[in-house]
Amino acid sequence: MSSLDEIKEVIDGLLRLQDMILKKERPWIEQEAQESIGNIAQIEVYNVFGSYKERLKLVDGYRIVKTTEQPKHVIRIHIDTLIDLLTGEIDFHEAYAKGLVQFNGENYHIHAIKWAKGFARLRKYIVNMFRR
Repeated sequence: MSSLDEIKEVIDGLLRLQDMILKKERPWIEQEAQESIGNIAQIEVYNVFGSYKERLKLVDGYRIVKTTEQPKHVIRIHIDTLIDLLTGEIDFHEAYAKGLVQFNGENYHIHAIKWAKGFARLRKYIVNMFRR
């Protein structure tokens, strides 16, 4: 990755996958995300050119949307680690333990577990898309 615009493209691409994933994973998402509706997280993805920050909110219908509201917690991750998580090169728990993913804010440890579960499910869709 060479620019902050490319980081934005990765995040926007992940948001576009929601409809497909919601269709296939609805029962799991309803179970895991019910109490998180209304939560706001800021994801900060960085590279040598700087940081790209996006505030994301889980709304009714279990969709994640961009927002300008204050986040409850912040996730900071290098773009290479994000790509490795999505492709399965590294496991979320391993990345977190090595300090490659940082969480701060309210109940950040609970949200870290939820993000780990979400990445594990998301990975299988991304990997399958590129195997075709």
